[in-house]
Order: sequence, then structure tokens, then C-alpha cells
Amino acid sequence: IQSESNGDGTLRDRTETDLSANGINKTTKVDIDGDGVFDTITTETVVQNSDGSGSDTTATNNANGSLRQEKVSSWSADGKTKTAETDRDGDGHFDRIDVTTIGSDGSSTETVSSYSPNGSVLVSKTLTVTSADGLTKTSQIDVNGDGSFDSAQSTTTVHNSDGSSTVT
Repeated sequence: IQSESNGDGTLRDRTETDLSANGINKTTKVDIDGDGVFDTITTETVVQNSDGSGSDTTATNNANGSLRQEKVSSWSADGKTKTAETDRDGDGHFDRIDVTTIGSDGSSTETVSSYSPNGSVLVSKTLTVTSADGLTKTSQIDVNGDGSFDSAQSTTTVHNSDGSSTVT
């Protein structure tokens, strides 16, 4: 329990955190205005499957129990695919989905898709491919969600023998 008081000794705010016995799952309750009522309650639940895959779900609810926001992260058993889905406005629909995969050559591909508030319409999408050594990165952006990439950018970093770097 963590709390702060005003100069007159009244409660300013309070945060209470509870951990599960195994230390994996956590609940955090926050009274942001010191009125004695928890304004938000955030729960984090981690699931580790026997095959190595798993998920981490963090949900924040308002005082009345309604969902304020939620993020669900998951990973594959081999660790080569990670997905993060975010509901930023608490309506039960994911507004942003971020998927990263690692290729057999060690390169990574990240796709970030943003959706309308109800999660039904693609608003924008970015596809970024990064080489295994991290020195080459190519990004393509669909700025209006029509399924076509509107712009592309590629950067390459070269480490010079004198210790400097050149980025093109």
C-alpha cells in the first residue's frame, strides 16, 4: 500500500498492489483523488503454457467495473512470433494489433495495424522488416487503411573502420 497525504493530513491518493502467491499475477487498485474509492483496478494475468507459449493480459477497469482499457500480449512456443493487441478505449474491440515474427535468417517483420474505435475498419498499417544484424530497416506505410502502401522508407547503417557510422 502506497499513499500520499495533503498538507492538512487528508488523503491525496492511494495505490494498493496485490501479488499472487507465485508472484506472477498482479492486481493494482488506485484511488487517484483520495476520496476512499478506488478509481481504477488493473489486473495482470500471465499464462505460461507447457509448450513454452503464453500470454499476458492486462485489463484496467473503472470504479463501476466497466473496462477502461486492455492489452493482450502472446508469444509462440519457439519465441519467434509475438502479438500485442490493445483496446485503448475499453469498448471490447482491439484498436491496435502489433505482430512481430522472426524469420529463419534472424530478420524480423513487424506489422502494426490501427483500427477504428469499434475495431472493424483498418485505419492505417505499417510493415517494418529489420535485418538480423539490425543494420538494414525497410518500412512501408498504408496511411489511410485502403490496403495499399502509400510510402516506403529504407535505411542502411554501415559501421566504418574508424568507429563512425554512415546511415543512408
